[in-house]
Amino acid sequence: MVILTSEPVTTIAGKPSRWNAAFNPLKFTFQQEAGDTRTNLRIEVVITSGTRSIPGYFSAGPNGTINVNVFSLIKSLIRPVDKFNHVSTNYIDRNLFAPFTVKYREEWEDAERVTQNSEWVTLKNTYYVTYSAMQLGEKFGGNMAEYVTFNGGSSAKFLTEFKEPKAWQGLPYDIAFILYENLIFKKVYFKYTPVDINGNPVEGGIKIYYLLTEEGGKFLNEEGEGGMLLEESEIPALLESTVTDQNSLPQDVGVVRLRIPEVLATAYKVKLEVFYIENNESVKVTEDKFIQISTPCSDPYVYLKWMNHLGAWDYFRFGYNQIIVSDVRNEQMVSRVVSDWENSDTIADVVKKAAVDKITVGAHGLTPDQMQGLTWLRRGIKAQMLVSVNPVKWQTVIVQSGSDSRDSRARSGNVKLTIELPEANIQNQ
Repeated sequence: MVILTSEPVTTIAGKPSRWNAAFNPLKFTFQQEAGDTRTNLRIEVVITSGTRSIPGYFSAGPNGTINVNVFSLIKSLIRPVDKFNHVSTNYIDRNLFAPFTVKYREEWEDAERVTQNSEWVTLKNTYYVTYSAMQLGEKFGGNMAEYVTFNGGSSAKFLTEFKEPKAWQGLPYDIAFILYENLIFKKVYFKYTPVDINGNPVEGGIKIYYLLTEEGGKFLNEEGEGGMLLEESEIPALLESTVTDQNSLPQDVGVVRLRIPEVLATAYKVKLEVFYIENNESVKVTEDKFIQISTPCSDPYVYLKWMNHLGAWDYFRFGYNQIIVSDVRNEQMVSRVVSDWENSDTIADVVKKAAVDKITVGAHGLTPDQMQGLTWLRRGIKAQMLVSVNPVKWQTVIVQSGSDSRDSRARSGNVKLTIELPEANIQNQ
């Protein structure tokens, strides 16, 4: 028989993270036991997520090790499609993550070269995959442990490239984090506090609390009914919930996107905290995140969002001015046979052509953090431009390839890039 010797799990302070990036190796390792002489041994693996089951086969190496890298199997479970309407205060984005389970069985040939199979074995844990592509040198490799919230307190990072992101008044914006299954049985809150330029609370400023989950695993506000807004006096002490192996898997875990409420649009900056309350004390599960709030001018702008390498959406507003070019190309001509030179109107016709509009945008005076955050706008494979605010509507655009440069000593920098809008729909003949 074979033994599972490793799985894609990273443990922090005794807390396991089974969240992994879809675009990095995601490997389970099995080892053939000593004395096992079976030939042509391989493992059949089935990945199950919801109603989908995806099979794969993996053969043993010369030393009896079977590396089961399910990277190619799980990528189809997620996709960069945005269904968030930016009306509700929070949204669990089921396109950007997927839970899955793993079962396997051994397959080999007996002495008569007849294929034999063992019984199916199901691994007891549920694993999760995000639409992420972690880079060389990142902590924990392809595991998302640094971004996973844990029961008992944690400082999980938010899924944004910006150290201090910016939101623009009147434009849709959200910031995402991973809510893990061991927290779904707590009452999880998120809180916005207006702060000054130094990050200190503004005296007399409004504090806004929202209840994210109810005890027992119910995720609130998912259907766009608005947030459960709470007064500070309504934040109660809670009894610790008991989670056992017999509990069914909570469905409301995953990549959670938080929208900043309009009432904070006039603040210079807000501090975002995510926590639960235990023994009359708040237990934080994410880092404190500061978000700048900008009140833009009424000049023409291009507002873009794109999929970053962490598997969530980042946003940026490019202000005046833009260079718009209409590029017409690929004309196909046919010659006409003219027999009546007096009454014919042409000797050639255009039967087909293509046209696409291109917009060159730029920004100057950017901080090093903003310059770094914008790098994935050009690198990413999915970018969209806002075409309607009410209702919120996006259009997919192509960011042209190119190079960005920045001086590591400079305190500010500039960015310039060109986006292509969808190709025009032109009649043909």
